[in-house]
Amino acid sequence: MKRLDRNFQSHGLKCAGWLFLPEGAGKPPVVIMAHGIAAERTFRLPAFAEKFTARGRGIREINPDRIALWGSSFGGGHVLAIASEIPGLSAVVAQVPFVDGAVMLRYAPRSFIVQATLKGLRDLARALTFRKPYCVPVVAEPGEFALMSTPESKPGYLALVPPGSKWKNEAPARILLTLPRYRPALHADKITCPALIVIAQKDSLIPAREIEKAAARIPKVKIVKLPVNHFAVYIGEPFEQVSEIEGTFLKECLG
Repeated sequence: MKRLDRNFQSHGLKCAGWLFLPEGAGKPPVVIMAHGIAAERTFRLPAFAEKFTARGRGIREINPDRIALWGSSFGGGHVLAIASEIPGLSAVVAQVPFVDGAVMLRYAPRSFIVQATLKGLRDLARALTFRKPYCVPVVAEPGEFALMSTPESKPGYLALVPPGSKWKNEAPARILLTLPRYRPALHADKITCPALIVIAQKDSLIPAREIEKAAARIPKVKIVKLPVNHFAVYIGEPFEQVSEIEGTFLKECLG
């Protein structure tokens, strides 16, 4: 397979992506992939892309309009939201997806909610005066403030960061004001294409039962449950297992 660098504009912002193509394929189907919150495309997305691209070998004459969406964690919420709005997609895969920010508030300690609100407002005030963002850690140890601070969060997330990365463990705090209002699950019943939902049963960030409730609203859904935590699906044996399941699903839907 080969990888091409591609840039494009979206709402005035320059975006960068990689296009993985199977050798000898003229017009293969496309899987658009989205990573988790505050992550970069280098954070294990190439590993999944290579697995999926390998299954595209030999597909020479495919309708270019055959598009599937794949997203993990926060990106999993994004692809569900987009699939509910755009008809004509061939498939959607949501891996350990963020499904409902309002519901997540029920699981958050009151002290976290208070701190999150104050920090978010502080950053928003800086944005209104064109100052640099006020940032909070993306991941931290339990008991410390961050977007994610369950026991699995910091080691699990940092394990995805490739050596030599310039990524910083920080995000503008205004995202904390946005998350409770982001509710992809509310429109899950409008997803008309086949959907695969991967649930980590030991997920400490997004309760498995909430993902299952959201998935049950999708008309054409296949639910896969794995006895692992949120970050386990990216590496090792769970990665091999889940990428095989997702690759087979995408192959069936696209080719």
